[in-house]
Amino acid sequence: MKADEFFVVYKPTKDSEKVDVFSGRPTTLQSLYNQFKGGLKPEMIYGVYTDKQEAQDEAEILEVLRLAMNSKLNPFKLNKEKRFTQFVRAFEELSTKYGVIVTSTGGVIILNEKEEIRYNNDYTSGDINLLH
Repeated sequence: MKADEFFVVYKPTKDSEKVDVFSGRPTTLQSLYNQFKGGLKPEMIYGVYTDKQEAQDEAEILEVLRLAMNSKLNPFKLNKEKRFTQFVRAFEELSTKYGVIVTSTGGVIILNEKEEIRYNNDYTSGDINLLH
């Protein structure tokens, strides 16, 4: 890859399509500048990557979130036990796909309403902490 090219992953919205999140094509600083002139805002960008595979992996996770945002089923209408069970199943699929196991005893927070959740990714300790 040329040093002046990189990959941009955009945050999904309820109206976006998969290609709107990540096109798979590299971009340049000039192209990104033009997008900002056209109305792109920094908060619309999820991340900028020099490695295409890393960008693709992040985009796949965001695709799951995008599909969930567009789902007709509102998980917050389910009781907390059912939501937790569904979360664990989805988490098992992610662990299997990426070969990452998270061990945890207690410390689970089940929200009453939807909000954006971001984690601090500390690979060296293995901790995944909620960012506030």
